[in-house]
Amino acid sequence: MVDAVTAFELAKGSDEKTTATATSSNEDKNTEPPNPSVIRNLKIKCGIVKRLAKDKQSYEKEVVEQTSKIEKFKSEGKDESFMRNQMNCLHESKMMIPDVIRRLVTAFDELKGLVETLRGTREGKTLEFTEAIRILDEAMPHIDRTY
Repeated sequence: MVDAVTAFELAKGSDEKTTATATSSNEDKNTEPPNPSVIRNLKIKCGIVKRLAKDKQSYEKEVVEQTSKIEKFKSEGKDESFMRNQMNCLHESKMMIPDVIRRLVTAFDELKGLVETLRGTREGKTLEFTEAIRILDEAMPHIDRTY
């Protein structure tokens, strides 16, 4: 029975040495995975920029559609209270555009700062980083810093 226990201990010891060797070789290669919390933060900021750019487009489209509806209703001679309600809807849509642009500029600047910080790091070599750069490029035409 002593021989079986000794063989077990020897086998266990050799596994630990193998594990230690594998661990040290990974450290030598410096192939640490990207920090999950940084990648998560990058994804969140990308989602915010995408959503705000889409919101801006939506409000602008709504203003155009509402304006054409109002013109149509004027030509049809709709009553004054109905027209006042339509004008209020148009006014609300117009008021949302500067607010969404302000929030988009803030989110854009935060994402751009994070991308610049991550450039050259292990997180800067991920697909999420590449996606963030693409999102910044797509959002750039929607940035209006005059508001």
